[in-house]
Amino acid sequence: MSSFKSPTWPISVGELRKVLEGERFICLFSGGKDSALALLKAMDTGQPIALVQCVSPPPHRSYYHHLPVEVAQKQAAALGVPLFVSQATPWDQPAQMIELYRSFASQGVQSVVFGDLHLERNARWQAALCEQAGLTPRMPLWQLEPELVLQEMQRRKIQSIITWVNPQKLSPRWIGKLYDGIAYRAFQQAGIDPMGEKGEFHTTFISCDLFSSSIDLGS
Repeated sequence: MSSFKSPTWPISVGELRKVLEGERFICLFSGGKDSALALLKAMDTGQPIALVQCVSPPPHRSYYHHLPVEVAQKQAAALGVPLFVSQATPWDQPAQMIELYRSFASQGVQSVVFGDLHLERNARWQAALCEQAGLTPRMPLWQLEPELVLQEMQRRKIQSIITWVNPQKLSPRWIGKLYDGIAYRAFQQAGIDPMGEKGEFHTTFISCDLFSSSIDLGS
């Protein structure tokens, strides 16, 4: 990681979760269940300007969830929000991410929405980059109880497929299965974070209450 230093929180927890009415925002978008729910909650009050997905060098797979960028293109099209693809990441190229955020700020964007749940180090780093760019970090799911997050996903009809697992934590048999209450409880019993916040597994969301039909993950 860069030597960039994360300052103290520039915003209270209450403000961190809240997106103001009409607030123009971008969403750092992994394409998984958490970023999907955070985005939907932000869209209830705010105005999405773009989804920003960080990708690897060609063949351009998502930095966080290892999926072809075409999947994010389908998700963005279904949501009706433009997709912006960045080869910079908050962790490896923080200076470039700050410049990217500043370019959006110059277009009237006010905040960045993240799907972070409870990892303090990650969230502070993201908030620090926003602060340097003059944008407000928004984390609608921050420090919510996992059960409440699961219930909110069910309420918003978010369907997500488990598309990657850490084989040291989970059996590959979970790949391709729906992330639901059954999976949640099984992961709890296995002694891992049932939301996968520590990289135990990744999901790809294929449907929500805004979609008329599910996304096809095939070609």
